[in-house]
Amino acid sequence: EIGAGVGLCGLLASKLGAASVTLTDFERPLLDSLVLAVDRNRELDAAAVGTTTTAVTLVRRLDWIEECERPRATGDAADPKKPNDEDDDENVGASGENGWKEMDDRETFDFVFGSDLLYEEVHALTLPGVIKRRVAAPNGRCRIVGAVRNRAMLDALVENMRKEGLAVVETHLRDNDTNAADWYEDGY
Repeated sequence: EIGAGVGLCGLLASKLGAASVTLTDFERPLLDSLVLAVDRNRELDAAAVGTTTTAVTLVRRLDWIEECERPRATGDAADPKKPNDEDDDENVGASGENGWKEMDDRETFDFVFGSDLLYEEVHALTLPGVIKRRVAAPNGRCRIVGAVRNRAMLDALVENMRKEGLAVVETHLRDNDTNAADWYEDGY
């Protein structure tokens, strides 16, 4: 889950049977909170009768601006000192070994998802590059959803995704909900 915030979508994916889930965000206190949420959900699952979660759920720091400024790692040419090297205590948060770490430069995912990701213009600029880098080629997929607070910002996101070579299909929520106009311009 990209831009996980409180991690609701990722935690739900874990409970619904995803083999592994990685929750990402960039603010250190939020990452600490995500680790606690993962740990607490694991405890609740263990205490529930007949319920077990087999998913591996990790928390990783992923700053979109830093991600876009970093050269893309490819195979053996990648820098041997990855951001999440075990000896680098500065890059480990919350509960130490079981806490969050920096995202590995080379890690990709079969499915990337996020909710409510557009708050600043820089998000429309950086998010496409992050998605391009993190979605596993050639069959990886991404789905992002959210309220349209600023149509021009969403249009910029779509344009920048296409510039990255990503196929974009936009679904308008207003087409399905006549009350949507009462709260937001639309949804995506």
